[in-house]
Amino acid sequence: LRAPSQISDIQNLRTALAGTPLQKEVPDWLYSLAWALRRLKSDLNFLDVVQWVSRSMNRTKKSWKLNTWQQWLATTALVALAGAPFTPVAEHLEHLLMELLPSHPILVGLLMVEHLVVSVVLIRFVFLHVLRAQRSHKTSKKK
Repeated sequence: LRAPSQISDIQNLRTALAGTPLQKEVPDWLYSLAWALRRLKSDLNFLDVVQWVSRSMNRTKKSWKLNTWQQWLATTALVALAGAPFTPVAEHLEHLLMELLPSHPILVGLLMVEHLVVSVVLIRFVFLHVLRAQRSHKTSKKK
């Protein structure tokens, strides 16, 4: 249990640890590796990767000329294909991954990464080409 005051809490912690904990020296190679991985994590942003993967879709800025119902149908189909939960596609993929996991864990990991990339690209395609920015704005008729 934690003590009601911070001073008492620090005193209880030092007593339980039998003094102050000693600092360990980290080898230079481990420090350099940790620093490099931290830089990679901070420099490589997921949104940058998504932009890089879907760059070819950004070049063609033309969206499909669909009416509201066609937009709904195309969005529903592509989101279901992207792996929305509780759809037959998602259920089939989950069962396949569960069957392959004990015998081929690396393959399952690669399939999961591939599914993530395909899902993100499909949803990005929906936003760029299927849905229009004016879909939620009503045009008022002037009398």
